[in-house]
Amino acid sequence: MKPDNLNFIKPTVCFDKKCRSYAPMFRKTFEFTGEITSAKLTVCGLGIGYFYINGEKVSEDLFTAPASDYTKTVWYNTYDVTDRIRQGENLIAAQCGNGWYNEDIPTDWAHHEALWRDMPKLLLSLEINGKQGVVSDESWKYSLDSATIYNQLREGEHFDSRIFDEKWNTLEFDDSGWDFAKKDDTPPSGVLRECLCEPIRECEVLEPVQIIPAGKDR
Repeated sequence: MKPDNLNFIKPTVCFDKKCRSYAPMFRKTFEFTGEITSAKLTVCGLGIGYFYINGEKVSEDLFTAPASDYTKTVWYNTYDVTDRIRQGENLIAAQCGNGWYNEDIPTDWAHHEALWRDMPKLLLSLEINGKQGVVSDESWKYSLDSATIYNQLREGEHFDSRIFDEKWNTLEFDDSGWDFAKKDDTPPSGVLRECLCEPIRECEVLEPVQIIPAGKDR
């Protein structure tokens, strides 16, 4: 199924350009029985999205989807997730952040004034054995009560470990208190194109050579 036939979904709350704390979490359960020969996940999280199936990361890619002029191009990624699908009940989840799509910091590029600015949102299609099985629609649930209480691409994020539930992207989590997402009524107007460039990934952790306390006067 081509991404053009899919719909973005987003939270039902009204968009506030002054609010920079959006990091919605999305969840959807689905059943599958029978032999699994192939499974392909097509996803676009705006501004950035991270994706999970049954609690496991779909990929180590970071900062997807890549930045673009969202009135011209909207990038999506495709992943082989054959080894992630189980017999019976499954859980697919995503978390999206502001990224370049909802930047409110004034810059020379004026992204804070961009016409495309909106809530983080999700577009997704899961094909199993060549047939479309799960799509982003209004049957998905979402929550804004994320442990990522603040995120901006240029300023990093604030993460509150006290409210983080590591099971949020698993079947064991109780999402009965979550709301249902809505079909996006303000989708980006750019053409959906598959991203074929090399992904951004964490390749190495560097230990500090020296740590110098700055003190209150530095």
